[in-house]
Amino acid sequence: MANNTFPEDWRGQPCFIVSIPRPLVQYVGGLLKIAEMRGFWASPEDYQRGYTATIELEECLMTTCLDVLLEKQDALYRLLNTAVLGQAYTVVTEDPLVISPEIAAFVSL
Repeated sequence: MANNTFPEDWRGQPCFIVSIPRPLVQYVGGLLKIAEMRGFWASPEDYQRGYTATIELEECLMTTCLDVLLEKQDALYRLLNTAVLGQAYTVVTEDPLVISPEIAAFVSL
């Protein structure tokens, strides 16, 4: 059995921004899967805290990728909506990117 323990007050600790090169994100995610295993932790309490923290960290890694994907999808939709339906869009601010009008929930053809 592993002797890895996990601090009880982990949510109250300072956070660090870690730069992970894009090609390595999949490997870091794979290594985090080890921390999801019950046998990696010294006790059931350590497992519960460690598992929760690991899942939250994986969610952060995926969210970063999803944000980029969704931004690209929105850009493609605006391109098609302009070409097919003639909708004009304007950039309100560039940082953060705000475009007007917002994408409609649905469009009737």
